[in-house]
Amino acid sequence: MGFAFLMLSLIAFLVYRMEYNLQQELCYAKMSESAQRIASRLTHAHMQGKKLDFSKLKIERGYRYGLYDSDHRPRYTQIDHPVDFSQKYFQHADHLGVVDRSAFGHMGIDYVVVEGARFKEMMHTLLWKVLLVFTLLFTLVALIGYRLAKLFIMPIHNERTRLDTFVKGSTHELNTPITALLMSVNHPQPCSEKNLERIRMSARRISQIYEDLTYLFLRDTQEKPATATPIALDAVLRDQIAVYQPFLQRKGVALSQRIEPMQIVMDTESAVRLCSNLISNALKYTHKGGSIEITLERGMLIVADDGIGIETDKQREIFRRFYRATMHAGGFGIGLDMVRSICDRYAIAIALESEVGKGSRFILTCPKEILVENASV
Repeated sequence: MGFAFLMLSLIAFLVYRMEYNLQQELCYAKMSESAQRIASRLTHAHMQGKKLDFSKLKIERGYRYGLYDSDHRPRYTQIDHPVDFSQKYFQHADHLGVVDRSAFGHMGIDYVVVEGARFKEMMHTLLWKVLLVFTLLFTLVALIGYRLAKLFIMPIHNERTRLDTFVKGSTHELNTPITALLMSVNHPQPCSEKNLERIRMSARRISQIYEDLTYLFLRDTQEKPATATPIALDAVLRDQIAVYQPFLQRKGVALSQRIEPMQIVMDTESAVRLCSNLISNALKYTHKGGSIEITLERGMLIVADDGIGIETDKQREIFRRFYRATMHAGGFGIGLDMVRSICDRYAIAIALESEVGKGSRFILTCPKEILVENASV
């Protein structure tokens, strides 16, 4: 009983601390987003030469905000206490707050401060919930405390690790194109053809990241649309090849293609994500000067490369979300998971042939139920 009590106490403490940190991060993130929206509104109004009533800016219910100039003097504020402008995040009494500096002096505003979220009250509620669950668990599972601790802590730790990996990966993926954009904007000759091409490629990359994440979190859990209509998969595939053409040329990767007309019953966004992620994956893991071969014929889509290949024991894992078999290139670990989820939704068989050092070959075979026979394109 004593051992079970100690173990359950540890679990309750860890759960409370992790939830405490998570809720604090979420509160700061929501308030930062609100502050940035206000700063964006100020910037837009200033650039358009419009007047703006500071007291009527929209903000989430329960939040307060203040607008301050470069000397920390309030131009408008709902906050009734001094603000420490040297800190990005602060806590006053039982409230959290953020100081945002993205207004950059537009309309005389240098600091946007957002305060809200009765954090202590939220944490008191959380504490009572944790204590209640702890009491119930101690009563029910005192004799198996050690086993219960393993069951609780390990999944939480693994999920946290996966999410941390995703956050680090997304930061890395976004940092490269954003840095390129900033360098291009500050270039001595921003309108040169080479510089404009760099801007276009960076913008495309950010757009692709946004579309992948939007699809991942908003669309990939949906069922197959009941009203899906036939689309020209060959046209979608050619469009995606055109999108990646500048990246292929920059990396010196040769692309060969054999694409026959094919119509398939699938929503367009899923088809785009399917083709885009297969091409992106092949490009990412192909060496400079390598080659990629894309084939679309007889109900099959094949994307092959002569890149680094995948170890046999990792070939099943690569379709798992956030999993990355190698650190050879950047990424979120979501592309092939997205491909798998789309294939599952439309009953498309997916096979992988790969050998380390020789490349990989993804083979997608469409069922007759979604193929449109005798389609003309």
